[in-house]
Amino acid sequence: APARRFDSREPQEKPLFSHAFFALLAIGVGTYLGRMQETINPAPNTDGDGDGRQPAGDAQDSGMGMLAASTASMLAEELAEFWKKFIDDYRQTDGMTPRLVRHHFLSTDLRPVDYARDDGYRGQTSRPFRIDGGSNNFDFSPQDFGKLKFGFQMAASNGAAPSGSAMTGGPAPNNGNTGNGWTGDGPSNGGNGNGNGNGNGNGNGNSGGGSDRVNRSPVSTGPLYLGTGLANLSILLTWADLARAATDPDGDRLLITNIETASGTIRAYGTDSWIFTPTRDMVGLVSFQYTIGDGLGTIGGRAWLTLNETPARETIGTDGADVLLGTPSKDIILAGAGDDIVYSREADDTIFGDDGDDLLLGGDGADVIHGGHGNDRIFGGDGNDVIFGGAGNDIVFAEDGQDSVQGGAGDDVLSGGDGNDRLFGDADNDVLSGDAGDDVLDGGSGHDTLTGGAGSDALLGAEGNDVFVAGTATILSHDIPSSDDVASNTIVSSDGNDTIYGGAGADSYDASTARTNVTIDLAACTATGTGIGADRVFEVENATGGSGNDVLVGNQTTNALLGGAGQDELTGGAGDDQLSGGQGDDVFRAAVLASDSDVGDDGDDLVDGGEGSDTYDASRASNSVDIDLNSGFAQGDDIGSDMLSNVENATGGSANDRLTASNAVNILIGNDGDDVFVFGATSHLSNSGSGRDEIHDFEIGDKIDFSKLGRELGRLQFADGDTTVTELDDKDHKTLIKLFREMTEDGEDVQVVQLITDLDDDDHYELMVISQNPLNSSDFILTAFGLPDGQIA
Repeated sequence: APARRFDSREPQEKPLFSHAFFALLAIGVGTYLGRMQETINPAPNTDGDGDGRQPAGDAQDSGMGMLAASTASMLAEELAEFWKKFIDDYRQTDGMTPRLVRHHFLSTDLRPVDYARDDGYRGQTSRPFRIDGGSNNFDFSPQDFGKLKFGFQMAASNGAAPSGSAMTGGPAPNNGNTGNGWTGDGPSNGGNGNGNGNGNGNGNGNSGGGSDRVNRSPVSTGPLYLGTGLANLSILLTWADLARAATDPDGDRLLITNIETASGTIRAYGTDSWIFTPTRDMVGLVSFQYTIGDGLGTIGGRAWLTLNETPARETIGTDGADVLLGTPSKDIILAGAGDDIVYSREADDTIFGDDGDDLLLGGDGADVIHGGHGNDRIFGGDGNDVIFGGAGNDIVFAEDGQDSVQGGAGDDVLSGGDGNDRLFGDADNDVLSGDAGDDVLDGGSGHDTLTGGAGSDALLGAEGNDVFVAGTATILSHDIPSSDDVASNTIVSSDGNDTIYGGAGADSYDASTARTNVTIDLAACTATGTGIGADRVFEVENATGGSGNDVLVGNQTTNALLGGAGQDELTGGAGDDQLSGGQGDDVFRAAVLASDSDVGDDGDDLVDGGEGSDTYDASRASNSVDIDLNSGFAQGDDIGSDMLSNVENATGGSANDRLTASNAVNILIGNDGDDVFVFGATSHLSNSGSGRDEIHDFEIGDKIDFSKLGRELGRLQFADGDTTVTELDDKDHKTLIKLFREMTEDGEDVQVVQLITDLDDDDHYELMVISQNPLNSSDFILTAFGLPDGQIA
């Protein structure tokens, strides 16, 4: 990406004091110090003790000491006033807040000047006043005046004290330490001078060391502001940009090294240029730290710049089939007419597909994509995208992020991808898949298919006959037959805890992808199971189970319940329901209205057992029921008039019921009451050799009706003992009925009814009866005249 160099418009502070000015200031301060020295601690005389102190106990001398102290106090106050004026002359006001101007002392640095009393008691030192040139500070305590001594020193910028300086200490002779010549460009020939050390000692200073210059380190001018840059674009930094963070007192060229940045990367090109590459999409302040040196001394430097968002770049296509590529920054792309391919790349982009069957790829970032007219394919990419399919049959994959997708007109396929998405099918026949995340799916009008996916989703069928399909499978396409009726939708739930609103129409909840047991109770508005989560289901009329042993319960409306694979239990409820067991041994329970306010039966239902050995269960009925598996009907005051197909077994209620066998292997259970088990043909007993029928729970008062078998078997007669057919009148067509007990493979003691029809005693029919009481001839109806009252053969 192109680099950019930025020049700071911020003014830089300049030194306020020149070398000569500050040297003059030092001389003036030294003059004051000299006057104070002569006043407070005069030169030795014949009356002294040789070290500059007056003899103790001398009243005259004591008075002179007081005078000296008083004079010193006046001089100190005068010196304090001088220093205060010096500071005030270089004070600035920033608004209402005064501040001291930053001073760069360049070649001269004042060390603190201490005036200290040394009266010999407790070995302590007090300071009546102190001058600190480096921090513009002056402290004054006149009550601490006494026997004083002082020292004053001009220091190089490296902080080293010049040799030969007379600092604070007791009066002592100067032993002639070497005197250093002060820094300068010319020779410094220090002659042998007389040193005065506040005592009597005289010493000869040696010659100065010559003209060798003492290096002074660079001085910081404060952090730099480098200006502004743009996100995702590299920036060129030069020596001139960064060197402004310091000045060198000696005029040496500064060296910039060890550059580091808090964000992004920086790479050197030679010694005077660097390329800074920001962290992707970084916006805001970026700081730099580096080292500034002159070859001997170093200091730290700091600089800042601001990264702003890159302005969006506009790209406009033609009316043809364009291929348009965006930039890593924000783009606004208008594809125009034609079948276009657009990839906006990174950042938050805006794409308008316009007319044509377009392929639109948003890439990373929070994109806004308009498909426009045509059958478009749209991929949002990572980021929180907003996508409008527009007119046409669009396919939209929002992908990662919290996306909002609106299908618009047409038969659209919308996939939310990961994240908490919002999908709106709008008009026509749409397929919506929320995928992972807590999604909201609204099918709108039309024949829609809605899939929640993983997560806790909210699915709204809106208008139409909707179908809610539970499970984790993602539906990306769906063929829906045309219809002139109100639209029907398929709504696919998830394994999360979803909330589903079917809306107007006959809506369905479909858990066909669930591989474990599910319970769908449309009356209780719940659907639960390991494969579907715990869903709340409202205004839904139909349900489909999965491959487990499912329980499906209808509500007060007309329901369609499909069990699917597994041993399912289906209850229609009130209304004319359609119950389909599918694969497996299913049970269809006839609903009985629970409250006194409920009037009528549970509706006229259509029951299809499908594959397996299925059971019609009227055990909840308190009034008599008639279940005819051969004719395919079940009726009664409590259960209505139901049509049965592919149902092999029947269970009665608590009243006097009649259960009729079919050509299949039947299991008949009467429950309470005086029940009649009817076998209307020999085929109902032979079952094409598939096995024996069974009557369970046969009690006293129940009957086995063989009265219709006479048309095929002639007169039926019970055998006693070892009676055989050959002992009967061979001119008559007779069938011998024998009763015996046997032990089943499961170890159960059962009774067997055997009908023998031929002389060889090898052609017979058998029926197995489970009863606590032994069977006898009174338990059978052999002719029409033996039927219970009110029953017709």
